[in-house]
Amino acid sequence: MFYFMLGVCFVIYGWSFVLLWLG
Repeated sequence: MFYFMLGVCFVIYGWSFVLLWLG
């Protein structure tokens, strides 16, 4: 379950970074 939460947080962080980078 820990790795599932870690994956979800990583995906959310990654997408937010991509959206900010694309502007």
